[in-house]
Amino acid sequence: MGSPHIARQLLAAGIGSLGDSRIENIEALRKAGMAGSIALIRSPMPSQVERVIASADISFNTELSVLRLLSQAAVQANRSHGVILMVELGDLREGIMPTDLPSVVHAVMELPGLTLQGIGTNLACHSGTSPDASNMAQLSALTCTIESTFGRRLATISGGNSANLNWAFSGQDCGRVNDLRLGESILLGCETLHRCPLDGLYTDAITLVAEVIELKQKPSKPWGALAQTALGTKAKVADRGTRLAQHPRDRLPRLRPARPRAATRRRDPRRQQRPPHCGVRPSPPDCRHRSPLSAPIQRPPPGHDLAICGQGLSS
Repeated sequence: MGSPHIARQLLAAGIGSLGDSRIENIEALRKAGMAGSIALIRSPMPSQVERVIASADISFNTELSVLRLLSQAAVQANRSHGVILMVELGDLREGIMPTDLPSVVHAVMELPGLTLQGIGTNLACHSGTSPDASNMAQLSALTCTIESTFGRRLATISGGNSANLNWAFSGQDCGRVNDLRLGESILLGCETLHRCPLDGLYTDAITLVAEVIELKQKPSKPWGALAQTALGTKAKVADRGTRLAQHPRDRLPRLRPARPRAATRRRDPRRQQRPPHCGVRPSPPDCRHRSPLSAPIQRPPPGHDLAICGQGLSS
C-alpha cells in the first residue's frame, strides 16, 4: 500500500519480505529508505519494466514477452532480477498452463539478467477456487518436475494468498509450498474464503475516512428510460420508498464510520469481533440520524494518509 509505517511494523513483527501489486507503492517504500527484499506480486506492465528493475527485487510473471523486456531492462541496468512464474491451477485469474510451464522455464533460464526464483499460483480470486490439498499437491508436483527436468532447485514455492490460511493451518502436509502472500488477513484480521475472524487479530484495525459531499432524501427507485450504468451494468433497484440517499454502503461492506478518538477504548486482543462483512448486510440508513455533512470530519494524522479502497489490498 506504499505506507512505510506499516511496512516497518510488518518487518519488525518478523515478516521476511514485502510485496505489493503496484510499482508506485514499491517506489514509495524505496524512497522512504526501505532496503529489504520487495516483490512486485503481479506481472509487470511492459511500459514499466525499467521501473520494476530499478525498485523491485522480484516480480511475478506469466508472459514471455514481458520477461524478455525485463531481461533487456536488467541488462541495461546491470542488475539481476528474480522471477517467479505463476501457474494456472483453476481460478483463471493468471498463470501459465501447467503443460506449458517447462517450455517457459527453459526460455527464462536463457534470458540474461533474470534468475528463476520459483513458481507460484493464485487462487480464490477471479473464480473463487479454494486452495486445498489437491491443488497444493499439484503445485508441489510441478516443482519437483521442474527441478528434476532442469537440474536446479527452486527457492520459492508461493502457494497463494490469505485464502490459503485454512489449508495451511489444517495440519495437512504443505509439500513444497514455503511462501504465502498475506495482506488482507493481517490488515483486516479475516481469512478471505468466508471472511471470518482469525484468532489474535483485530477486525477493526483500519478505518476508512471519507467526506460525504451530498446527502438528500430521494426516491429509492429511479425514473425515466433505464440503460447501462457507469459500471456497464443495468441497475435492478426495488422501490423501497423515499430514503436518505448517500454513498451505497452495501456495495462497500468494509466501509466503517470513523470513531472519535476520545471514544476509542483499549481492546482485549483475545476478544474476537464478528467483522461487519461476514455475512451481515448493513441495515438501511436512518433518516433521523444527524446528517454526516454536519458531523466533524476525522482526518488522518500527518504522514498517515493511507487510502484503502474496496479490494485494493493484496490478499
